This record gives sequence, C-alpha cells and structure tokens, in this order.
Amino acid sequence: MKAIECVNISKSFYKNKVLENISLTVEENAAFQIKGENGSGKTTLLKILAGVDPDFTGEVLFYGKDIQNFDKEYLKNVVMLPSLPRFYNDLTVLENISFYCSIYSIASFEIAQNDIINSFGIEKILNSRIDELSDGFKRRIQLCLGFIIKPRILVIDEPYNFIDKNIKKVFDKEIKKLLAKGSTFIFSDNNREKYDFDLIESVVL
Repeated sequence: MKAIECVNISKSFYKNKVLENISLTVEENAAFQIKGENGSGKTTLLKILAGVDPDFTGEVLFYGKDIQNFDKEYLKNVVMLPSLPRFYNDLTVLENISFYCSIYSIASFEIAQNDIINSFGIEKILNSRIDELSDGFKRRIQLCLGFIIKPRILVIDEPYNFIDKNIKKVFDKEIKKLLAKGSTFIFSDNNREKYDFDLIESVVL
C-alpha cells in the first residue's frame, strides 16, 4: 500500500528551481532512500514530505489524502529529524526529550521506562545540559526521540552524521523494529551502500 505519493513536486527559491516535477511513491512499512549531490534538493524534498515546508507546487498524498488539506492531522503522524540536531541548550537532556515527546502525547513514565535510551548510551547524561555535550551525543539523543515517539512516518536527513559504527548498528536495529511495527522510514544518505534493514527503493535527485 502507498504510504506517501508525490505528484509533480516543484520548488523554487526566488528564481532558482531546486526541485522540478518530482514524482515518487513510498510504500508503507518500507525504507526509502533519497540520494543526490550537495545542493540537489534532498533536504528540501524531505521537508516537503514531512509537511514542514508547504510552499511548493504539486501534491503530496498520505494514504491518498493531500497533506495540505489536513496538515495538522498529518503532522501528528510524522517526525522529521534534521541533519543538525536542534535542542534547547539551557535544558537538560531529559527535559528536552520530555518536551518534544509531550508534543506527541508521550508520557514521562514511558520515557523513563524506554530501553532505547540505554541502547543509544545516553542514560548517564540525562541530567546534563545540552550545551555541555558533543555533536555525537546530540545526534544520539535526536535519534532516540524518533524511536521513542514511533511515528507512522519517520524522516531523517543524513541519519549517520556524527555517530560511530556501534551506534550505526543500534540505529539500523531500531529501524528494523520500527518497520516491523508498521512505520515508514524516509531518509537521505549518500555515503553508505549497505544497511542492516531492507531498503525497498531509492531515488537520485
């Protein structure tokens, strides 16, 4: 079944056309990769698919419904993680996780009992402020959020940035679990050829 369908997506910044008549289909319970050179429009397309950039022409359909006609409902089903993690620097790791999870109605006790935090090795820094942490730890925290929330559509821009081989293995394992539970994973990545999860399809911009 089609989870996401793009029909003739075009996007321009001033007079610079970044995307032109992009059409693609992403099946549910599948991993879909977007590849392309820097500046090819990968991040722009991901933002459109995630519903955070409504300024485009064409259609994005979520199970047959135009996301621009029910944007609030769609945003409850999708999580986008940008390539550079963004947090509130003056809050602790746990406070940041709790805040973002509350947007998706994830209760505090669900966070405390979640073994994903341990899997990504951030249990010992939960009370640390974000501005005290390296980019690698910030990325781990960001990835944890996606798996704790368990959206129907998980969109990640360059998921392997700032993480080592061990965390890559943890990430791929959690993606397999997420796909098995019915979610769809859309991501950009130019550097890897092999994944520990099944890659159904990819597109090159």
